[in-house]
Amino acid sequence: ERCAQLGSMIATYVIETTGTQEYRFTKDEFVSRFKDAYGSDAATDISAHLAS
Repeated sequence: ERCAQLGSMIATYVIETTGTQEYRFTKDEFVSRFKDAYGSDAATDISAHLAS
């Protein structure tokens, strides 16, 4: 479930950006958006696995 949510969040960044692979985000902003979309438990689960 978390893998699908992670992929969906990254896809959101991709479709919001003009270009091929021009999207950028920090760990903090990604986790914040992830929390807004999927909740605190999901954000906590993935946060430890993301590079700073």
